[in-house]
Amino acid sequence: MFGELISRLDQPEVAAAALAALDDEELTLTIERYAEANKIGLAECVAGIVRSFVDQADDEPWMQLVGIMARSSEDPTIAAFGAILRYCARDLQSDTYTIVKGGPAS
Repeated sequence: MFGELISRLDQPEVAAAALAALDDEELTLTIERYAEANKIGLAECVAGIVRSFVDQADDEPWMQLVGIMARSSEDPTIAAFGAILRYCARDLQSDTYTIVKGGPAS
């Protein structure tokens, strides 16, 4: 399920639905601002953030992610998605953060 979401995040309707499921207006605004400032679509931005995490995170964030998914009684996939975005969001405001562009994350 988590892998399926990741592979479809470049689709605007999937990215929008996943962000809406988080019900985190501040996080959504941060991502929207980053996408706008970098002249990329929201779906491309969200997919790129997740790809960057998948490609670059070391063991500690991954272990935290597994714990978050295990503790989530509602939807482990959305919980993991939100955790990744929150983990990366603080860096979105820096001038040096670069998302990984390309095809779907795997």
